[in-house]
Amino acid sequence: MLLRGSSVERFAVHLPLSANHAALGPGGTRHAAALGLSERCDATCIVVSEERGTVSVARDGEIHALRRPEDLVLELRESFDGARQSQPWWRGRTGLDAAVAVLGTLVVWMVFVPGSDLSEVTLPARVQITNLPDDLELEAVEPEAVEVTLRGLRRRLLLTEPNEVAVQIDAYLARLGRRTFSISPDTVHRPDGLSVVEVSPDKVKISLAPAPVPAPVPGPAPEVAPQAEGAGSEGS
Repeated sequence: MLLRGSSVERFAVHLPLSANHAALGPGGTRHAAALGLSERCDATCIVVSEERGTVSVARDGEIHALRRPEDLVLELRESFDGARQSQPWWRGRTGLDAAVAVLGTLVVWMVFVPGSDLSEVTLPARVQITNLPDDLELEAVEPEAVEVTLRGLRRRLLLTEPNEVAVQIDAYLARLGRRTFSISPDTVHRPDGLSVVEVSPDKVKISLAPAPVPAPVPGPAPEVAPQAEGAGSEGS
């Protein structure tokens, strides 16, 4: 996607891929596209590797990986200033500029680089009862919520909201008298890419009562046929 200002100029764009395999090294298609762009224009391309969790910069037909968040600030300032700076990036800058640059760099680094590592998080999950027989109604669920431990990429876990995780219990067997249901990973609704490590507690007990029988709806009153005039009277 190509953006100009705050507008989308083009989408589904095919970027030029570099054929310089020696410079690419272990980089994939996105790295080849970044290097290809830097070979054809003066753009500075920032590439984030999802597989390795590294950040690389392609410029002037060269590409290299960064080791520290400060290196990204240096690269961007060199690109914007049009020349490489020999002195530290914070000299000659106001405190506000430096603070904004450091904060932005740390946010990018923390989200994309460490975010490629596998991690675990425990979130509360509400219990939802589905497929309840029509002749029964739900009185109580114990417990109403459980704790679910999820495993996945750190950045995906950071973006997961508690309301995205829920336990869905199929109460179809309640018609046979079952009131206690086990929680398996298949019953945990969660975002794609996350696996269930543990659920505590791993059982749910429901209380049911007979559903009230609806009162019959009174039908229309029967019609009485009118009698003909003089019917039933004796003739003179």
